[in-house]
Amino acid sequence: MLDKYELKTNEWLERMFKLKEKWALVYGRQSFCADMTTTQRSESMNSVLKRYVSYKHNLLQFFHHFDRLIDERRYQKLKADLRTCHSTPVASFPVEILKHAASVYTLEVFELFQDELRKAYDSQIELCGEIGGAFEYKIIPFRKHYQHTVMYDTSQGNVSCSCKKFEFAGVLCSHTLKVLSSRNIVKIPELYIKKRWTKKAKKSVAEAQPLEDSVSSSQCVNENEEKKNDWSPLQRIV
Repeated sequence: MLDKYELKTNEWLERMFKLKEKWALVYGRQSFCADMTTTQRSESMNSVLKRYVSYKHNLLQFFHHFDRLIDERRYQKLKADLRTCHSTPVASFPVEILKHAASVYTLEVFELFQDELRKAYDSQIELCGEIGGAFEYKIIPFRKHYQHTVMYDTSQGNVSCSCKKFEFAGVLCSHTLKVLSSRNIVKIPELYIKKRWTKKAKKSVAEAQPLEDSVSSSQCVNENEEKKNDWSPLQRIV
């Protein structure tokens, strides 16, 4: 492309190329980002805000509607937590590793895992070589022309894929699941279960907090009263 448009001497492109590790997604796959791209979160929040606030609102109205937004988000989160605690996902096909995923993951993460497992069963697998206890596999997704390399270490139980989905999203990819299935592994290795994606994630956080750090109910009431008093200067301004 640089040759076609004669841009080899462009200073801006040269600077951007030197910083490619900071903006090109392919160089950031090894960093955990919960499977979100650079602008995905901000675009999502913008669309949510537009349903509650408008440029026609004054400052007081803005904060009032923004509080409604926060309350609604918290309510939806409580509903999701309740649904996760009191229900078990239904597996689309009876596989042991999927049953294990249903017992540990939240509903949303379970759906992601199930989709990866579904793609794994349509993929082709080929053993490329072995060095000691490490096996190298080539995985070709269904109806695709590209391939991914998966390394599996039998001595440590480690598995890694060139797509870096686990490092980026925290969920095993279809390529590693294909290898685990070929090795007759019917449970997700403990090493590859992100605690933040499990049903017990919030419980673990609560248990980790010391008792003296928890806020008493009276303190909460006082904080709410202070927030109400903070509105008075805005009301006078408006």
